[in-house]
Formats: sequence, C-alpha cells, structure tokens
Amino acid sequence: GPGLPAQAAALLQSLRDRGDAIVGYAGTHGISNALDNMLNIASMMRGEKVAFVLVGGGPAKTGLQDRAARERLENVYFLDPVEKRRIPSLLSFFDIAYIGWHRHPLYRFGIAPNKLMDYMMAARPVLHAVEAGNDPVTEARCGLSVPPDDTQAMVQGIRTLLGLSSEEREAMGQRGKAFVLENLTYPVLGQRFLAACESP
Repeated sequence: GPGLPAQAAALLQSLRDRGDAIVGYAGTHGISNALDNMLNIASMMRGEKVAFVLVGGGPAKTGLQDRAARERLENVYFLDPVEKRRIPSLLSFFDIAYIGWHRHPLYRFGIAPNKLMDYMMAARPVLHAVEAGNDPVTEARCGLSVPPDDTQAMVQGIRTLLGLSSEEREAMGQRGKAFVLENLTYPVLGQRFLAACESP
C-alpha cells in the first residue's frame, strides 16, 4: 500500500532501529478514547524498551501533548493524522495496537469500533482495555483484553504481549484478521441482516 509521510516513517524506523517495541494508537484523540491511560502506561514503563506512538488529531490532543511535556514522558511520540489509505502502512510498524475506553454503562450493549477492525485487518496484536457486552479481541484470540482504567493491568498486558515470540504475536495478529474476514465483513453482516428479516 501507499507509504507513510516522511516524518512519520523516519520516526517509526528510528524507534525500530533503536530496538524499541512500538505500542501504537491511530485515530481520533477524543475524551472517550481514554488516551490519558496510554500516558499513564508510558509513565509506568519509563526506561523500558517501549515507545508509545499516538497518531491522529482531535480535541484531547493538545492536552495530552502538554501533559507528556510536563511529565517529561520521553517515551511518548505524537504524529499528525494519516490518511485512511496509509493506515495499513502505519499499522505495520506497531508491535502492539492499543485501544481503550473508560468505564461506561453504555458499553454493556457492545462496542463496534472501526479502529479495532483496522487493527485486526492489519494483523496486529491488540491490547484492548474494555469492559463491554462483547469483546472481539478475546473472541478472536488476537491479543489481550484488560480492565479499563487499570494502569497496572494494562502495563502487565503489554509486558505479556512483548514477552511472546514474534511468531506468536504474528499468529495472534493473523487470527484477528481471519476473524474479521469471517465474521465482521459487510457481506456476512448483510446476510445475517437478511436472514433476520426473513425469519418468521
């Protein structure tokens, strides 16, 4: 697919060359995305060979950048939004794709985040901080799900995923991709919908 903008590519390659594992987030920086938790994790993992990369824009971004600067979180990097067609190239650099939510009573009805589908389609292992009525990550066995707003559990989840061999992480990612293709693509959902309409 189309490559990344030069600045993003250079940063990600330099982190990789340094031997840092990349825990990445790509998408809107909004309040509901619980990215403050990502900075909590970064703070606890200072001095470990892990870099936290947040890609995108949104109302919460400036506050996150200010906090990272204030707390001197030198393991946190912010990148400009990347066009949709370049997302697969971006995700290929992530060792772990992070997606998290704050606790919210609405999520008991389930979540269907596009971002999670992108991560799974790119065959990336996912760290999913969620408490919801459904959890595609656990169902697909394509990463780890941990309680939301629990920094210690999130850090432990990252260490566990990074403790796996690259082959094991690759297999995890591939399970996620297969799961999306089998269960979550539009033709399948369309057929399910039609079946539901036809049933007496």
